[in-house]
Amino acid sequence: MSPLGTWVPAPSTLGTFLRSFSFGDARSLDKVAGELLKRAWASGAGPGDKALTIDIDTSICETYGRKKEGARFGYTSVRGLNPLLATAAGSGEVLGVRQRGGSAHTARGAASFLAEVFNRVRAAGASGELTLRAGSGFYNHKVTQACQRAGVHYSITAKLYGPCAKPSRPSPPSAGPLCLIGPKVAPTWPNLATSPSARPKRCAS
Repeated sequence: MSPLGTWVPAPSTLGTFLRSFSFGDARSLDKVAGELLKRAWASGAGPGDKALTIDIDTSICETYGRKKEGARFGYTSVRGLNPLLATAAGSGEVLGVRQRGGSAHTARGAASFLAEVFNRVRAAGASGELTLRAGSGFYNHKVTQACQRAGVHYSITAKLYGPCAKPSRPSPPSAGPLCLIGPKVAPTWPNLATSPSARPKRCAS
C-alpha cells in the first residue's frame, strides 16, 4: 500500500485481478465512462450545440503472451488486439472503445459500436450536427445505415475499384451521398457530407 492509499499490486496479481473481469463487468465500466463524459460535458467541456466530428479508427495493441484471450496476428503481422476507437476531432477526446481480437476485420462490429457512440454523445449533451469521418475500411452499408438511423452525416473514403475509379461529378447536398474517392478525403462540409435521410448510392458507371 502506497502512502497515497493506491493499490500497487505485483504484475502477476494484477493479471489475476484483470482476468477475473467478465463481459458484463466490462460493459458496466463502459457505462461509467459514458457517465464521466456526460458530467465533463455538463461542466462546459463538451461541444454543446456546436457541430461535432467523430473520427473512427482501429489500433494495434501488441501482446507478448500466447495465452492472452483474443491475441491474434493481424494484417500487420503483429500478435495482439485490434480495438475500435472513436474520438472527437480536434480535441482527440476518446468517445468510445471496443476491444476486439487481433485478427478482426477493420469494420467488424463498427455499425453497432457507432450506434452506441452516437447515443452516448447525444446523452452527454451534444445537440449540434454530428459528422462521422472514417477511412476506406469502414466503407460499407452497415456503417452508412447506422449513420442514417442516427441522423448523422458521414465522410468515408471509398476504395478505387470498379466504377469508383472514374471521376464523379459534384452534386448538391440535397442530391444525397456522393462517391468519396481517393486515399484521403478532406472533411469539407457540405460537399463531402451526406444527407442523413438519403439512401447510400454507388458511384455512377
